[in-house]
Amino acid sequence: MRIRRSGTALVAAAFCCWGSVYGQQKWEAGIAKVIPANNKVPGTAFIVSVGDGRAYLATASHVVEAGEPVQVEFRADALKAYKATVHRVEAGEARGFALLVVENPPRAVLALMPSTDSPQVGDPVVVPGYPAETAGIFFSPPSTIAGVAGQD
Repeated sequence: MRIRRSGTALVAAAFCCWGSVYGQQKWEAGIAKVIPANNKVPGTAFIVSVGDGRAYLATASHVVEAGEPVQVEFRADALKAYKATVHRVEAGEARGFALLVVENPPRAVLALMPSTDSPQVGDPVVVPGYPAETAGIFFSPPSTIAGVAGQD
């Protein structure tokens, strides 16, 4: 599994159509809360692949640190915390990613699939996650793309 900076655009593109085409319950199965050690603020992870008894999740590198214990709560099974391994971290990168691996994730977990459509100004999007401002409570405000620029 390779982490690329274009992942942000990939996630944004994926949500352009997820809310309307696949329904909220389906895309929520691809979202997880990352619970770092040392009482740090929780973060959001997106499930990018599921297979061979593992789930691979992408999160922002500032949420986790290499070698630090991490737990994950999947939207698909919010009553249980799963141990995650920090596989790779782009430390020191303001927009860096971290890759987490969870063994034996819940069956209902789904990888988010990118949309084949390019995001366009005015497209409706859903921006789900666990922002610090909500104290770790799930939040998925609907929005509209105001501008598209760059590759990341």
